[in-house]
Amino acid sequence: MRWAGRLAAGALASLALLLQPARPASADPGMAGRVVTDLSMPSPRLGRSIPYNLYLPAGTGPWPVLYLLHGLGGNQGDWIGVGRLAATMDQEIAAGRVARLAVVMPMGGDSWYVDDPAGAGPVHAAFATDLVDGVERRHPVGGCRLARAVGGLSMGGYGALLLAFAHPDRYAAAVSLSGSLFPPMPDDPAARAARNVRMYGSVFGQPFDWQRYNRWNLFLMAPALGASPTPPRLWLQAGDQDFPAILDGTVQLHQALRRLGIGSTLRVDDGRHDWPSWASHVVPALRWLSGQVQADCAVPTR
Repeated sequence: MRWAGRLAAGALASLALLLQPARPASADPGMAGRVVTDLSMPSPRLGRSIPYNLYLPAGTGPWPVLYLLHGLGGNQGDWIGVGRLAATMDQEIAAGRVARLAVVMPMGGDSWYVDDPAGAGPVHAAFATDLVDGVERRHPVGGCRLARAVGGLSMGGYGALLLAFAHPDRYAAAVSLSGSLFPPMPDDPAARAARNVRMYGSVFGQPFDWQRYNRWNLFLMAPALGASPTPPRLWLQAGDQDFPAILDGTVQLHQALRRLGIGSTLRVDDGRHDWPSWASHVVPALRWLSGQVQADCAVPTR
């Protein structure tokens, strides 16, 4: 199977995880959070609602919030149903390793989290504004940059960094797990022909418009992020047995960010492009993230 096709297949793999208990046996029932499903947020920009699921920790807010994005072929239920995120959050919070953190898991379709006027519409703009503003009015979460982060896996890792790069005033931190973080398309047609673009469908035009793709390329957006007075802190992770293009792109983007003076943490861990790896890799990311966000917007830290 071609690796690009396996990006979507990996997001649907390991469904046996669904059969495991919703909570680990050692978790303190008093520390168990709450999962709310089948929510939706109207988006004037899209002209439709954005479905989302929500994890809220035990107790009362306000809480800092993580907007956690799914991968290609996935949906808003993946992180809870396949990745067992609620159980992970409960266990890590009970052990004092992760802060009480709300997690919003929206449905992005196969949009690549960009604005596509001829397709899914202005998804990027809607997620950065309509979703965030609506969720934080409705629930006791976020409320300011220092209480807000964004993350995701594979396509969602790219989407998370895209939101953070384009809106550094909105996010204190961003996490990419096995993110689709590929270099820009070269000018040379022969070199472009060697790149696999089928995974993008018609998101960047039909036929594929490489210049449009480059306008949404993280490597080309990085210099502007470096000029921001408050760039978000970044966590970039990939598995040592991930697709070579995923691993190489993650390392290369980290190096480019560091050269620009942008705070980036790189992790290469045991793992593949699959749910067992992401369910494991999200744990150190959440622990790191706990030190990057805060619940009280009235007390600035940086």
